[in-house]
Amino acid sequence: MVKLATQSYGNPATDAFSIWILHGIMGSKQNWSRWARDLSQRFPKFKIITIDLRCHGYTPKTTAPHTLEACVDDLYDLAYELGHFPNVVIGHSFGGKVSICYAKRNPQNLNMIWTLDSSLENKMLTAQSNLLDMIETCESLTLPIASRQFLVERLTQNGLSLGTAQWLTTNLVAVDLDDQKAGFKWLFDLDGIKALLADFWHVDGIAMLKQIAPEVEIYLLRAEKGLRWDDRMIALMKANAPHVHLPILHDAGHWVHIDQPKALLDMIADSLKDFS
Repeated sequence: MVKLATQSYGNPATDAFSIWILHGIMGSKQNWSRWARDLSQRFPKFKIITIDLRCHGYTPKTTAPHTLEACVDDLYDLAYELGHFPNVVIGHSFGGKVSICYAKRNPQNLNMIWTLDSSLENKMLTAQSNLLDMIETCESLTLPIASRQFLVERLTQNGLSLGTAQWLTTNLVAVDLDDQKAGFKWLFDLDGIKALLADFWHVDGIAMLKQIAPEVEIYLLRAEKGLRWDDRMIALMKANAPHVHLPILHDAGHWVHIDQPKALLDMIADSLKDFS
C-alpha cells in the first residue's frame, strides 16, 4: 500500500460530493492546483482533490509492479483512507486512462468520468514519442541538478521546447548536503515512470469502455490541437462506444488546462450542474 499525496479544496465534509483530479505522466497534483481552485469556487459545496499518482510528486516511492491497475489499487486504498469514493474522476492524458481503468471496476458512488486529451489505444502514438526522449534526457543528468535554470538550458539544448523544460522544473525538490544547499533532485521515480508508460501503451482503453457501468457518464475530451485524436480514432470510438460523449476543446493543445482553462472549466461545470 502506498499513501498517495493529495491536496483538497472546498468542502471538507466526508460525505460531500467529491471530484478527484489525476495528472498526466511526469506531472503532479501541483500542475492542477490553480484549475482545481477555480473549479472549487464554482462549486463550493463540492470536495475537490488533486492527487499525486504512484511514482510522481510527493507520493512516497513504492515497489513494483507499476501498472495502471496498481494505480487503481492505490486509488481504492485512498478512498478507504479518506472514508469516501469519488463521484467524478477527471484524468489528463495518462491519468485519463487510469480513470477508465478505475471506472471499469464499477466502484461505488461513481457518476462520471472525464478523460482530457487521453490516448486510449494500446500503442504508442507518434505524438507521444518525445516522452522517451524526455525520459532519456532526464536520466542523463547528474544529480543533484545545480539549478532550475541549468535544467532548462540542458533540456532545451537536447531539443525540448522551452515550455516543456520549464514544466519539468516543477518536478524538482531541493536537497541538502552537510547543511549546505547542494541543488535539486527529481521528485518522480524515473524507473517507475518507464514501467507505467510501458503498461499505458499496452492497455486497450477502448475495450474497457464497454465494461463500465451504463449509469456512469463518460466524457472523452479531444483537444483540437492535441494530436491524440484523428478522424480514424473518432470513427473507431463511434463504432465501438456510441454511448460516450466526445466534446472538443477548441484552440487547445495537449495542455488543455493551460491553453484554455476557462473554456475547460465551463465545459466540465456544465456537466456537473445537476449535482450542485
